[in-house]
Amino acid sequence: MDKQQDGLLERLVETTNPKAIAAFEAKIAKLEDEKLILTEKMRQNTKPRVTMGEIFELLSEFLSSPLEYIRKWQSGSEENSAQNRI
Repeated sequence: MDKQQDGLLERLVETTNPKAIAAFEAKIAKLEDEKLILTEKMRQNTKPRVTMGEIFELLSEFLSSPLEYIRKWQSGSEENSAQNRI
């Protein structure tokens, strides 16, 4: 996308036709908008599913009584509640 923009900018600088200049400017603006949209989509896809606070809370619960969690996990009574929370 950046290469396409660079090419359009070069052509824009070289042209003297007002209609062509307007068309190049519109195309460059459209590419900038598309770039912003794609950047936002990428940013949204990289958000963590859980917060560090949630991870810390779960970890502190486990570390406070690890045998209890292991027994519940082995018996199946916990039903993977730790996984459901994350």
